[in-house]
Amino acid sequence: MNTTSDSVNSALLAAPYQLNIYFGLFIWLIGNIGCIGNIIVFSSRTLCKRAYSVYLLWEALSDLIYFNFLLMTRVLQKGFQIPITTRYDIICKLRQFDSVWNHDVSLSLFSFATIDRILSAQRLNTMGTPLVMFVLAFLLIRSVRSVIRRRIAPSNNKPSAIIVQRSILQQIDSRLTLMLILQLIIAIVTRIPYAAQLIYTNITKNWSKPCTPHTHGKHTSIYDYIVVGSGPGGTTIATRLALNNFKVLLIEAGPDYDDSTTRIAAFWPLALLNPKITGHFHPYLFSKDDHLIIDYPRGITLGGSAQINTMIAITPNPLEWDYIAQVTGDYNWSSKMIKRKYLKLTENCQYCTNSDNDKNKNGWLNISIAAYQDPLPLRQSNPVLYDLLENIKTQYKFNPNINYESFYDSYFFPTESVTKETGTRGNTYRHIKNVQSMKKSNLYVWTNTFVTKLIIDPRTKEACGVEYIKGSYLYHASPLSSSSANSNNLRKLSIYAKREIIVSGGQWMTPQLLQLSGIGDRNLLRQFGIRTIQHLPGVGVNQQDRSEATYVVKLKDGVNMAGIRNVNCTFNSTPDDPCLIDYIANPRTSFYSNNRVISMMIHSTQPIQPNFPDTAYVFIPSRFTGFRENWVQEALQYPAGSYLSVIVNLAHGTNNLGSVRIQSTNAFETPLIQINHFAGPIGQIELNRIKQSFRYLRNLILNSSFSKYVDYEELPGINIQTDEELEQFIRKYIWSHHACCTAKMGNTSRDPLAVLNSKGQVKGIKNLRVCDISIFPKIPSYFPLMPIITACEKIADDIIKRAKY
Repeated sequence: MNTTSDSVNSALLAAPYQLNIYFGLFIWLIGNIGCIGNIIVFSSRTLCKRAYSVYLLWEALSDLIYFNFLLMTRVLQKGFQIPITTRYDIICKLRQFDSVWNHDVSLSLFSFATIDRILSAQRLNTMGTPLVMFVLAFLLIRSVRSVIRRRIAPSNNKPSAIIVQRSILQQIDSRLTLMLILQLIIAIVTRIPYAAQLIYTNITKNWSKPCTPHTHGKHTSIYDYIVVGSGPGGTTIATRLALNNFKVLLIEAGPDYDDSTTRIAAFWPLALLNPKITGHFHPYLFSKDDHLIIDYPRGITLGGSAQINTMIAITPNPLEWDYIAQVTGDYNWSSKMIKRKYLKLTENCQYCTNSDNDKNKNGWLNISIAAYQDPLPLRQSNPVLYDLLENIKTQYKFNPNINYESFYDSYFFPTESVTKETGTRGNTYRHIKNVQSMKKSNLYVWTNTFVTKLIIDPRTKEACGVEYIKGSYLYHASPLSSSSANSNNLRKLSIYAKREIIVSGGQWMTPQLLQLSGIGDRNLLRQFGIRTIQHLPGVGVNQQDRSEATYVVKLKDGVNMAGIRNVNCTFNSTPDDPCLIDYIANPRTSFYSNNRVISMMIHSTQPIQPNFPDTAYVFIPSRFTGFRENWVQEALQYPAGSYLSVIVNLAHGTNNLGSVRIQSTNAFETPLIQINHFAGPIGQIELNRIKQSFRYLRNLILNSSFSKYVDYEELPGINIQTDEELEQFIRKYIWSHHACCTAKMGNTSRDPLAVLNSKGQVKGIKNLRVCDISIFPKIPSYFPLMPIITACEKIADDIIKRAKY
């Protein structure tokens, strides 16, 4: 019974595809024969003098053009898979024009001929009010019946020759009327299959396609795995699988791009200005009703946001891994197992000494510390920073390795994903290229390829492929995209995997793709006519982000927070940039060989969580007020080192009331993103934590020996003193850039909002996983790079084990 049902369903689903080839060619052949026959008949001397014959002659010529251009391009495009209209814009535009023009012309001429025959049959010379189509059809039938039944008797006073001629004309009229009816019937019948297919296509356009041989068609699966997105998560999964001899296709919406802004560590702000690789989202800081948005740059390029980020690489607190193990019930997520099995696959600690036997030195991601690379003592290379740290050390302990001891308040030099020898960004992009060179036949990369939907069999709930559109800058987050671009209007291609699909689109594009594919809250999907494949209300909710604000002081003239070697840096805006010259000569020790973060602290605010500092302070020798419109241009107006900015990064908040929801079925449109800072019952607690941090920084910088370097406090401003004033300032200047947790892992049998199990598998869907920043149940670490890569190494291990056993 099931076999019969499956075969019937497969045949029904395959019918529209077969119609395009076989019935299309049949209509083309019959249509041409009919059009040529009509042209011959209606151009004859006997008929060409009659009005309806002229109408029908031109109607036949119009139909001939229709059949030989419009219909044949459809057969070639949809039947034989020759993308002539998608590849050549001029053909697409001509086809659209021809479709509308010929349809209107043919219908008009045919209507004129029909009206002429009705009037001739009814012996009427005038026609009053225009008749609607159903009245014309009624009169046409009546006219035919009257012609067939009518017998004109010869009149006694008429010559017999006239009577004979009239009889001949009546016979001709009768036959032409019958021909007109037959042509009308044929026209209607031949349009029914395409009308049916059009209706079918519109009804099922948001349905997931089944994984059957019919939908695979000519595109037989040649890849074991398809990974969507090449950021830290997607790169980790794809490269690990390729290194284990699986054939992997890595799909990236952006270009394959690499230049000095993505290589030189200190140029990361310049990479944010590059519209070719950086997309700009504009989420609501609070909710849509508050109308307050912020610029939120994300990398849309091969390597993802790891091509434009600040490169800070800090592992999570052990308690964070243990929490994931607790909520998922998977011991392999415990901090003990993560350290033993997965960190060593990721981290190549270039600052660790040979005596550090427990440190990881063989991973693929180079980790270094810029401050350890300068041959001069800090007191000589940067005396202003030295004095600041002298004040800090009276209260906090120096932490020599934050990646192994992040459970106590301390100050440290930040660990960065920078290659020590070259002073360049050590990132996902370089790792992809390295693995491709080692495993050319295993890792395939498609760039400028936008995945619009996952192909999921609605009967078996099995993911087997993706639909995609080739093109550059399609997503509306890209400054180079067209705001009118609509994925629903473009031809989509399909590619299939033998084993699994892994989605790594990031915190917003991952839930968007799941929702467009029928995975999410059924109430949301129903609003857009999307068929629900799996009801998962947790998709797009539980969004968390860090609440960040910046403390900024202007330093006195002659004071340089960037160090004695870094005066007059122009960040490549002039041909004689002294810091770039120094970088070329000394790539290991130059100011440009690091991310410009000169120091960091982790700090516990009230109420204190034991062994879990909640806030990070990031010290930058520049004027930085947060990720806002034009912040890079504004910062570059001031000399490097003339300002000290301290980012207050409330890293471990507990607000999870943010959300991300699709706004239409157009895959190119960015979703509705609401961060909801300070929402819910813990909102005031988080505001209080940030206020505590501002008061601490004021005391550290203005009420200490370091104050001799300070000219004035710019933000919040010395006039902002009371709790109410500080709270208003924070709400106005709050920003963030590490949104996460929108497709969280959990116990899928107990937690209704859990989207994934502990192995990254989507609940209720076979052969579909997610691995990126969206999978975490709580926001990880102080910066997300290391947590994402480490987590995806663990999930890659799960995938390999499943494939082998």
